[in-house]
Amino acid sequence: MLMLRTVIACTMFFWDFILTFGMEVDLVWKSKGNFMKWLYLFQRYLPFTDIMVVYITCQSDVFPVFLFSLLFSSHGAKFGGDRMSEDILR
Repeated sequence: MLMLRTVIACTMFFWDFILTFGMEVDLVWKSKGNFMKWLYLFQRYLPFTDIMVVYITCQSDVFPVFLFSLLFSSHGAKFGGDRMSEDILR
């Protein structure tokens, strides 16, 4: 059941990315660089790295489970892209 939820969540994430990519190119990429533009791009593309890290660590026997829970828990280190963006805005 957990695997099905993960697949559904990733599918929705990629579908949202595909649907809004054209608007992003027109409205964000062609605009001048400022703090909000870079924060948006950071927030938009960092989840791709989060997904890859989660997938690699779940498939690996080398990466300890306790370290994984430390990196991605709300009380542990700030690793996830959403948490990093929240820290930037504080």
